[in-house]
Amino acid sequence: MSEAENTQQNEPPKDAVVLVLMQKYNKARQSIASANGDASAILKKAGKLDINEGAFKQAAKLLSSDSDDKVQDFVDETTLTLGYLKAAGFDVRQKQASLLDLISTEPDRTPIDEKAFADGLKAGRLGEVDAANPHDLATSAGQKWIEGFARGRAERDLVLSMEAETSVIKGEHPESSNDNSESDGQDDFEDAMAEEGME
Repeated sequence: MSEAENTQQNEPPKDAVVLVLMQKYNKARQSIASANGDASAILKKAGKLDINEGAFKQAAKLLSSDSDDKVQDFVDETTLTLGYLKAAGFDVRQKQASLLDLISTEPDRTPIDEKAFADGLKAGRLGEVDAANPHDLATSAGQKWIEGFARGRAERDLVLSMEAETSVIKGEHPESSNDNSESDGQDDFEDAMAEEGME
């Protein structure tokens, strides 16, 4: 099932859920409120979604660095680690195959429109504003970025609304409501974090 079909069935793609949770986890870690267990609560939610805690923490750390160099360093280190384990006699062929499926040693030849869509999708999932579009709106890439951004924002809103519904159902925050129909996604995100006690 494609990500678009998931979203249409009111079920956000797992990638969208992971990205929103990583952003909330990073914010909780950086705030004083994290001493109250907010970061732990987010890890617990991630665990319920079968998200590996160690991998989630590492990816969140790399996301907060916003550095392609640090991501590349991590990939290089992980590749070397698997090589060392293989040299030590461990059977890591399946792990290497899985890793190679995720990364490519080839130069990035993704067409600009596809890359623009993927970048817009990420920006929407992270709750950025559409003014972050690095492409001219008169270009195909600019339009693809906006298209990806709109889908990412819809997925983000769906993740946050499902999380809010779950909180109310469980009685965690029955007094909270989200009536900001005219606010932008960043306001919605900040409201959702405030409901979780993260601001």
